[in-house]
Amino acid sequence: GVLAAVSVPPARASGDGLPVRVMTYNLQMGFDIHGRHAVDRQAAVIAADGADIVGLQEVSRGWLVNSATDVLPRLAEQTGLPYVFTPAADPVWGNAILSRYPLRLVEEVVLPQGEAPMTRSVQAVVVDLGAGEELAVVNTHLTHTAEDADLRAEQIEVVDRVARDLAHEGRPVVVLGDLNAEPGTAEIAPLEAWLAHASAEDPPPGTWPSWGPFELIDHILVADDLDARDYRVIDTQASDHLPSSAVLDHR
Repeated sequence: GVLAAVSVPPARASGDGLPVRVMTYNLQMGFDIHGRHAVDRQAAVIAADGADIVGLQEVSRGWLVNSATDVLPRLAEQTGLPYVFTPAADPVWGNAILSRYPLRLVEEVVLPQGEAPMTRSVQAVVVDLGAGEELAVVNTHLTHTAEDADLRAEQIEVVDRVARDLAHEGRPVVVLGDLNAEPGTAEIAPLEAWLAHASAEDPPPGTWPSWGPFELIDHILVADDLDARDYRVIDTQASDHLPSSAVLDHR
């Protein structure tokens, strides 16, 4: 199924092509680990990192459980990064991509739901990096419970198809997101068959929970025509997930 995506006008910045820094960050609906509003802190983390393109998950546009706060305009204002938003659970909860450079939404797809209580989605954009270069960015957030491994595998098949379609069009591809699956697990295998983790460490450092991370579930996965360097996991408790980022360049 197709969803209604919402975006602010394209960024006016024109880039010089690669390299760019990308980030993935699960915002926990704009709350820190103590349940306090932390959108300003999250924006400060993104801005300090210098990320050009950010895949965000658990983005609330006004859920009542989140005091009806729309976190995106505030993030965009404080980081200077316009956004495109794609619903998941409902029209005001889903995924977003912030981008310093002009982007166009290519696809937004509802993922298989199975018996899970919440709808998930994947969004894909093409970013105009300038100098005649483009980067395809796939951003998603998969179902989270341990017993949903089979459902997660079905969802990853869809994410994999979206990413491969973009790669077949000749663009470098990066997959960002909270996959709720660790490297080397069966459900993530289709992506790992042709995408590499941005971290040079084996195993990469954990991203969850932010106060004592022991699981890597927030991923930056790059196609083999991209070189990832300067990967970092940022120590902040502005969410229950740690953001991670990397510089992507020509291989």
